[in-house]
Amino acid sequence: MPNPLGQLLLARIREFYRQPETIFWVYGFPILLTVGLGIAFREQPSTQINIDVEQGGNADQIAASLENKDRFVAEIHDEATSRRRLRTGKSAIVVRARKTSIPVFEYFYDPTRPESVLARQAVDDALQRSIGRDDVAEVRDVQINEPGARYIDFLIPGILGMNLMGGGLWGVGFVTVNMRIRKLLKRGIFLWPSW
Repeated sequence: MPNPLGQLLLARIREFYRQPETIFWVYGFPILLTVGLGIAFREQPSTQINIDVEQGGNADQIAASLENKDRFVAEIHDEATSRRRLRTGKSAIVVRARKTSIPVFEYFYDPTRPESVLARQAVDDALQRSIGRDDVAEVRDVQINEPGARYIDFLIPGILGMNLMGGGLWGVGFVTVNMRIRKLLKRGIFLWPSW
């Protein structure tokens, strides 16, 4: 005698493979989603910070000291252009320097934009060092790039786990209940007579 659960599973698999759209949504779409997310969240080089320096004062000297650092792209513009570029997101921060006995830097940035807040810290650090600030402690940067630390590394297992749970719920179990509701299965299908 054939096993009734095995026969039910075999019937469900045959029914499943007769529906091309189901095959796409179960196998094709998760693969496409995984590839798309892998492309979107691939490793990217460190981004450069666009800085606008307002004309006047010692703007040339400030732009030159910022350009010496690899991560900064400094451009000199007038006040209106600098503010427009900051508003439209073409620059992360605007620096204005005033000529006084002690250098005074004014930073114009949007505190709701994370890149502007980070740019403010990085630009201030670079300018303070360029005019002679000495650090009290020696600092060393150790960059770590370990597998599993990126966003995509825990997103993909989550998507796979969600699909497995969804497949377990909507696969054979839901179909079996649905077949019983439609009276395609009788109550005693799993209790075959032993003769």
